Amino acid sequence: ADVATAQAEGRTVLLAIGGATSGGIRVTTPAQVDAFVTSVGAIIDRYGFDGIDWDLEDLRLWNAQSVTAASRRLIARYGDSFVISVAPGPGRPEWKQWAKQMGEDLDLFGMQFYEYPATGPQRIADIERRIDEMVTTYRVDPTKLLIGAMNASGSCATCTSPPSVYRDALLRVRARHPAMRGAYVWSAAIEADGEWAFAKD
Repeated sequence: ADVATAQAEGRTVLLAIGGATSGGIRVTTPAQVDAFVTSVGAIIDRYGFDGIDWDLEDLRLWNAQSVTAASRRLIARYGDSFVISVAPGPGRPEWKQWAKQMGEDLDLFGMQFYEYPATGPQRIADIERRIDEMVTTYRVDPTKLLIGAMNASGSCATCTSPPSVYRDALLRVRARHPAMRGAYVWSAAIEADGEWAFAKD
């Protein structure tokens, strides 16, 4: 009912795959791809998700070939509008190579520009550099790129920057890549504790 309500409001609802702990998910072999597509497909069929968001953070749990195969089989099953997204750390070349391999079948690539200590200017410069790298080295279309932000305290003292830092980074990136998709904040609960500062700015 929650999925249907959100979709009726014009929202796209994704099923997150994995997390900080994988829950036993492995996508490294053809047999695991088969099992993944079968099990996830059953969940999508039941609840009507519009796509998936990959969040496998342990490199032992996946490889680009298998995750690409699973993604494309789900697209083949549910159509070209089925969303494939990922929100990796900016220092994870494995996900960048995967993004290049996925090409047009990738919808959103939102690097998490937090969880490292940096001043505002350093963070802005790093965001610019990483986005340039995705466009020029990995050939990812700017329309697929997002800036992942955190601006409320939460449990990570070095993760935060004011919303203006991410806003300024987005403006500077868009000066070079006007089609750059946008930015998002993690997480809604932390953002609520910060009185929705990211949304207001």
